Amino acid sequence: METRRRQPPQPSLANEDLCFNLVADLRRRWDGVLWHNPDPAPAEQRVIAELTGQSFLYRRVGYDERPMRLERGNKVGEGAAECERRWDVNIDDGRIILTLSRLDRPTCHLQRNGDGVWTGQWLEHERIPIEFIPLEA
Repeated sequence: METRRRQPPQPSLANEDLCFNLVADLRRRWDGVLWHNPDPAPAEQRVIAELTGQSFLYRRVGYDERPMRLERGNKVGEGAAECERRWDVNIDDGRIILTLSRLDRPTCHLQRNGDGVWTGQWLEHERIPIEFIPLEA
């Protein structure tokens, strides 16, 4: 990580040392990527445990489909491609969100329907609809 040289203290910035310490603490705890969840809450951990090792049919509606398996460590195993390398779970305002991503940015955010199918759409390029359908074990 790059070491940044601090400028002389600014009298106009109240609690300057506290601010710099908080930013340094945040930098140690968080990689700055919004969809990564390095410290999932208990409810998120339950969803992660449920999905880990599970296989799905990854369907880019009207384009193609392939089997995909979610592995430990937030890695996509079978079916991984450049746009689908990682997966993360976040709960936002009570909604469970499954994110499939490249190494540097999200590909799609999916939400589970009542029938157990996760749906969403690509975030770039064609913005095609996505269905993530659980496969029987």
